Amino acid sequence: MKQINRAGIVTIHPNNDGQEPNLEAIAKMEEYDAYPNADSVIVNVGDVKIEVYDGDKTKVIIGSNELKVDEDGKVSFKRNRQEKFDGHFGGFEMGVNGFVNSSGEFDLPTDYEFLDLRMEKSINVKLNLLEQNFNLIRNKLGLTTGLGLEWKNYRFNDNVELVVMDGDIFNNYEQIPRNYTKSKLVVNYLNVPLMLEYQTNRFSKKNSFHISAGVQAGLRIGSHTKNVYQENGKKKKMKDRDDFYLNPIKYDLSARIGWGKINLYADYSLNTLFKNNRGPELYPFTLGITLISW
Repeated sequence: MKQINRAGIVTIHPNNDGQEPNLEAIAKMEEYDAYPNADSVIVNVGDVKIEVYDGDKTKVIIGSNELKVDEDGKVSFKRNRQEKFDGHFGGFEMGVNGFVNSSGEFDLPTDYEFLDLRMEKSINVKLNLLEQNFNLIRNKLGLTTGLGLEWKNYRFNDNVELVVMDGDIFNNYEQIPRNYTKSKLVVNYLNVPLMLEYQTNRFSKKNSFHISAGVQAGLRIGSHTKNVYQENGKKKKMKDRDDFYLNPIKYDLSARIGWGKINLYADYSLNTLFKNNRGPELYPFTLGITLISW
């Protein structure tokens, strides 16, 4: 189905059965009815925009491709690059959290084995709200920064009731034994990244391989533990809000790689999860994927 407005703009809608229009069939259609004074036609087919300008030269623009034909029949072709460098930070992302010791291994100190994680349940959530980009070289190399929120869930493998006492962290489970169905620590951050990104296609973000690396600073804006257990056949929840000797600021190395809207990310903290001499020396990391980008 097509519609023409007063500006001579033609919009092609999907068929009644919801299928996208057949481009081959469109090419065989009779000429569009246009107003006598109109010197251009714009056709929208899905995400592709087709513009035809009829003047001293006939110009046809399809997406980022531009074709010109002058009165002598000379044909020229060029590709228009995207108007500005567009990085890959803004969006909604999910992944998994973990931490390693100073040797880069998963082994925990004997006194802190209760912090052993179920990584498949230690979910990372990012909501990167703001993104600002700075072009460096031809819209292929640029800097990206922004502002985002992050929720780090550390799901413990055993029954853990985390408490702080005498300048250290302990598991208080043995004092009040319960059969927890969920024990976790949740830490919230406000993040600001600075990434150097390279893209292979300066004309379109959709059809481009990208890779970026940089640093990310995070300000801890909240932390709590959550325990879920059964008591007298009823589900009980217990939350404890505290700083748990967590470092107030984190400094991460960050990397991203992908194609088009597909984007994978990885973060590794340069400083420890807990303050010095207030807990084990553990370095958090995150692996994830972008689900929605903007």
